[in-house]
Amino acid sequence: MRRGFTPAAPNRLWVADITYVSTWSGWVYVAFVTDAYARRILGWRTATSMSTSLVLDAIEHAIWARERYGWDVKNVVHHADRGSQYTSMAFTDRLEQAGIRPSVGAVGSSYDNALAETINGLYKTEVIKRRGPWNTPEQAEFATAEWVDWYNHRRLYEHCGDTPPADPEAAHYDQPARQPAELSHTQQPPDKPGRFNGQHRTEQERDAPAPAQEVLPGQRGEQAEDQRREDGAGLCPM
Repeated sequence: MRRGFTPAAPNRLWVADITYVSTWSGWVYVAFVTDAYARRILGWRTATSMSTSLVLDAIEHAIWARERYGWDVKNVVHHADRGSQYTSMAFTDRLEQAGIRPSVGAVGSSYDNALAETINGLYKTEVIKRRGPWNTPEQAEFATAEWVDWYNHRRLYEHCGDTPPADPEAAHYDQPARQPAELSHTQQPPDKPGRFNGQHRTEQERDAPAPAQEVLPGQRGEQAEDQRREDGAGLCPM
């Protein structure tokens, strides 16, 4: 990928990595799959062993998260490091079956998977270190589920224009005819679909009178009669 982590649309590049959490009952390993477009976490899984099944479960979660809405995952590039889990036959066969193209970074270079490492860092900072120590793997798993939901739907992300990752994705799919633009922290987020944004109206537009409604000839008499009734509604009878 040559460290190009800014695709122009969702479902073009996914990045994945494994991190770990220390609990009083032993180590917990956590695998994430993230869409690089808006940094949305698509799949994740925790386990007490760093086996191939850990990353297989995470990629299955990501595929399900997309296909449940009818979005095609074929030709998505899946980028990870050269860990044995990601280069195993079982994992590469599953990617091939789904039509996903594998990509791995250079040996010994953390920069080649910098985006996935960033997600791991946020996870450690915002939930693991803040809410620890952890007693059991189940406790860490539950906290991870809470954090992923908060991260995707409520955490303000600078890369997305200070909106949650789910918002730019929703705007992209709600406007399929528009040319997708690359996100950056200098861009303003798109209007949220279904929400009125009055600040975009100019002062002249806000102060302008409402346009008069056209009245057909046959309706003039009816409107005049209605006006007389309204004018006389507040009068006391003599």
